[in-house]
Amino acid sequence: MKFSKFFLLLGVAATCFAPISCGDDDGGSSGGGNPDAPGKGTGSNTSGLLKDGNVLLQSLNGNRFFYDDLNRLITSQYGYNAINFDYENNKLTMTGDENRDFNVSFNGDGYITKMNGRSQWEDSEDYYEISSVVNLSYDSQGHLTKLTEEGTYKEVYEGETEKWNYRLSASYEWQSGKLVKITQTGTDGESDMKYVATINYGNTANPYKQIPASFIDIDLFNCQAIYDPYFACTGLYGKGPDVLPSSLVYEGSNKEPGYKETVKTECTYRYTMNSSNGAIQNEAWTVKHSYSDTDGYNDSYTYDDSYNYTYVGANSSAAAPALAPRNYVEKPAKRLSLRERMIKRHRERRAARAL
Repeated sequence: MKFSKFFLLLGVAATCFAPISCGDDDGGSSGGGNPDAPGKGTGSNTSGLLKDGNVLLQSLNGNRFFYDDLNRLITSQYGYNAINFDYENNKLTMTGDENRDFNVSFNGDGYITKMNGRSQWEDSEDYYEISSVVNLSYDSQGHLTKLTEEGTYKEVYEGETEKWNYRLSASYEWQSGKLVKITQTGTDGESDMKYVATINYGNTANPYKQIPASFIDIDLFNCQAIYDPYFACTGLYGKGPDVLPSSLVYEGSNKEPGYKETVKTECTYRYTMNSSNGAIQNEAWTVKHSYSDTDGYNDSYTYDDSYNYTYVGANSSAAAPALAPRNYVEKPAKRLSLRERMIKRHRERRAARAL
């Protein structure tokens, strides 16, 4: 199986493009593109957090964010890994554990609408490369409604090269300002997958329409090429719900001839709001995760996690410093990520063929 359960979010996670163009909706509404917004032609950052609260997200646990004098995100940094946005050349690049080089397009509100390019990384055994095109669409309220990705996956192992094509899609259903359902599907010609997230809400207002970091953590906005896109929390993937979620159920399966794996994730959320600006200060959640497959393997576990948010004033330019090795903030071990699961299953299949 070349895929893994959390492919998904092709959608998002997130995750790519063409030259920047205001109002480009890639098949959906541009989200109310404003042609007179600051940074016209290169994508301004007019997320709800900035526009309504006059604040910018500065850090999210180990992730740090830096902006230019137009309040556009220019660097998202985690340890020695850095994702950089070059608005003059319409580029998204990453250095560190993984190398990424993408062309990127924005609409007039500064939301990413398209990315196309390549990601490369390697571990102790293999070299991996993904070439893909990612498209994102928004409604008139600035909510992400669809994320699609088509690409080619390449693996080099002991001098042998293997390639396969894949196609992923995620749809985001909104009702009265709330993201209530996410449906993710994918295929690589050998495996098919489908996952559905159902989201419930309490009474905690989300005044700046923030996208919760946990949505990135459990792969609701990921895609294969742009993985763990925490920059979505700065507004580059549109606006979040009017109210913060109280719970979520995420379940689905991967299937191929003679094999099926089923996954279910249940989350409950707790929040502390910032006393000075009303934005999220701490987001905590409890996760119950279960897994089973037709080989007879079953597993389940529960863990707690949380993220702390800090902010800077919107008019304070925070240029990114020169990158240097920093203490790497290791995330707690949870379930295997999409890529880890895909690689694990692919190696199992390769080993079986060698027998």
